[in-house]
Amino acid sequence: MRLRLGQKFPFYKLITAILLFVTTQKPLSAQPMPWAHGRTPAGQLSVYLVTFGPGDDLTTWFGHAGLVIRDSVAHLSKIYNFGLFAFDEGFIKNFIFGRLIFWKGRSDLAPMLTYYKNEHRTIRFYRLNLEDSAKVVLARQLEEEVRPGNRKYLYDHYRDNCATRLRDLIDNALHGQFKEQTRLMTPDTYRTLTMQYTDAHPLWQWLLLFLMNDTIDAPLSRWQTMFLPDYLARYVTQATYTDSHGVNRPLTNRHWTEYDAGRQPPPSADKLDTHPVWPLLSGLFYMLLMYLLSGTARRHAVGRRALAFSLFFFPFLAGIIGSVLFFMAFFTNHTVTWHNENLLLWHPLTLLSALPALATYSPKNGTRPWKQLELFWLVQSLLVLILLIAKIFPPFSQDNLMALSFGVPFVWAHYLAVKRFQTK
Repeated sequence: MRLRLGQKFPFYKLITAILLFVTTQKPLSAQPMPWAHGRTPAGQLSVYLVTFGPGDDLTTWFGHAGLVIRDSVAHLSKIYNFGLFAFDEGFIKNFIFGRLIFWKGRSDLAPMLTYYKNEHRTIRFYRLNLEDSAKVVLARQLEEEVRPGNRKYLYDHYRDNCATRLRDLIDNALHGQFKEQTRLMTPDTYRTLTMQYTDAHPLWQWLLLFLMNDTIDAPLSRWQTMFLPDYLARYVTQATYTDSHGVNRPLTNRHWTEYDAGRQPPPSADKLDTHPVWPLLSGLFYMLLMYLLSGTARRHAVGRRALAFSLFFFPFLAGIIGSVLFFMAFFTNHTVTWHNENLLLWHPLTLLSALPALATYSPKNGTRPWKQLELFWLVQSLLVLILLIAKIFPPFSQDNLMALSFGVPFVWAHYLAVKRFQTK
């Protein structure tokens, strides 16, 4: 099967756009390289970690990484890439249900670099300062990984992806020394790191974090943060190890930028606003707008229609998002969406408000749909109040302040608007 660099999705599904964070390529058929059987002297092999910076699409915001083997005898440079999938083998179904089957592949380095340059993504190389025995172990293991029977693996964006697989292989070549050095804990969490790499896209950031539960809120070790290619490169350049002669060596002895795309890097962790105020301001603005609209609706037919449209359209969108979350929380293997507190904010029943909201468009339907809406949003407001009170207790530890900042005013805005419209 030929590697098709630059292959894109033919369409975007909502869930696909939210969670698919890897490049969409197909793997090469892996014919054994000379280093697979020791035909190249270890001294003639060079090993590099290569990282590709974030791109324009959501699927590329978190970057990508690969390992390169250069053989100066055979004049070969091959890149091993663990972020591949076969789109034509039930991928969509597996993806939706959280069974993300991905592939490992090997390809020529030069066309891969050309592809990422055309994508305007920064390329950086890090030469691994491995002793000969470690280079042989790593090179052979890479060949073993791309054998037809070994290519597939169950992908997890945070715990088992294109970067963590490379991290583990490097650690294996160093007999566990890399993992031992990166056991130190950090203040970072999967949530804050996700925020870091989605900072330039606040709406997508809000939606991504809305869908994820408290399993992404625990502090991470340096080892765990290396699901991100940038963090893998950071700790590879900082690491040292003790070689077979007892000599302490830096893990890298050279690194350079092959191509600088000139993109603005993600904000550093110490400058990241983990509780941005824009969701709260947006929620309060929406509440004010609905309040004013409800007053206008009492006096003008146009205002009434505008209020009816707002009571239908925006809760309908929220209901769709809540339905997606409900499905992911109860019917898929996406563990980061299970037991999500945000289901008390938006859920499939939110869609039920669409029916009486449509009925309010015509005054001929009387007051009944307004009463139904009032009851619905009263119950929903009470659910939100229960959630806010529950946040006092440890079991409700999900860091969902961003979701609450917009979701709470959003819910209360509808109750207040419906209530005010009916007030004589």
